[in-house]
Amino acid sequence: MNTEQNTYQILRQMILNGDLKRDQYHSEVTLSQQLNISRTPVRYALKQLEQDCLITYHRNKGIRIRQATPSEVKDATQMLLLFVSNAIEPLLLGKGTVNFSLLNQLCTLGYQYRDANDIVAYAETIHEIYITLMEPLNNQTILNVSRRVSLQTMTSAVYINPTYRNTIHPKPQTTIQQLAEFIAALKTKDTKRARKLFDAYQAYAFAQIEETGSLI
Repeated sequence: MNTEQNTYQILRQMILNGDLKRDQYHSEVTLSQQLNISRTPVRYALKQLEQDCLITYHRNKGIRIRQATPSEVKDATQMLLLFVSNAIEPLLLGKGTVNFSLLNQLCTLGYQYRDANDIVAYAETIHEIYITLMEPLNNQTILNVSRRVSLQTMTSAVYINPTYRNTIHPKPQTTIQQLAEFIAALKTKDTKRARKLFDAYQAYAFAQIEETGSLI
């Protein structure tokens, strides 16, 4: 990985970790000083991050972290779940398959990350479950678009409030719990229960976004 790509990955992770303050401007100069590198790779990284919709440029001021609005998160989640719905429909009809081994691993990780209050890894795992469920579509464009949309909405989970990323609140039902139950029903070919659980998950997801601005 070259210096420019490495800088992009570092700044991207800093944003997703909540290490850059959302309510202040950041410049190429301050970021290059913070990372102890020249401005050229920082400039490249910021252009990439702007394309990812993780930052916005402000003339003569610098860049700011772009937080997805609840409306954007809702629309993005609706799109992702539509792709998932299309991908799993053959499975609900007893046709095709999906990588259940990977899905089980991701669910285990999801529980671990939630218990550890690692909100970034937790959000990434939830979206990776979506991507894995979409793979039967065999459509690389949809997978690429979904990954980009997932990345854009993650900042809402990180920046929803100043303490949120260190406080994943206890709930009677959680995102990972509902996904795991749905995947288990899908794996055992309990299609009636799987369909019911998926419909319930979609309702839960949109209610959660309406309440908190995030799915986490």
